[in-house]
Amino acid sequence: MLGQIAQILIRTGRSKKLITYGKLSEEINFQFGRYIVHPISVSRYIRQVCYEFYENFGVFPGSVVVSKSTGMPSEGYFSFIENFGFKSSDRKGLWLGLLNQFYRFCEVMDGNTSLPDTLFDSRSPRFSVDTEGKKRK
Repeated sequence: MLGQIAQILIRTGRSKKLITYGKLSEEINFQFGRYIVHPISVSRYIRQVCYEFYENFGVFPGSVVVSKSTGMPSEGYFSFIENFGFKSSDRKGLWLGLLNQFYRFCEVMDGNTSLPDTLFDSRSPRFSVDTEGKKRK
């Protein structure tokens, strides 16, 4: 499922658009042909994707996922990126900077739609991330 989420986020980034938590969960559920993820719980999977992408590519794909009501990422997004040293009193400015960084990454990746097979390998020790985005020991 993480690979599918990553592909949706990359597709969204390539088109320089945003996607709501609800729409993301709808797309995941549609791809799997059944209801497997709720908009509220999708954040847990987004954090895992973001962790792997930041470790491997230095970007946060979750920057394209926003709340329908605010048009910005949730509080959990900002708490998550703080674990990597990103903190600012200007949250919107910080988010827009990380969003544009992900958009640029997607431009460079355009034409290379495949991700490394091992990126979301659950057997990898670096994959073990708790729900706050901190590496488990």
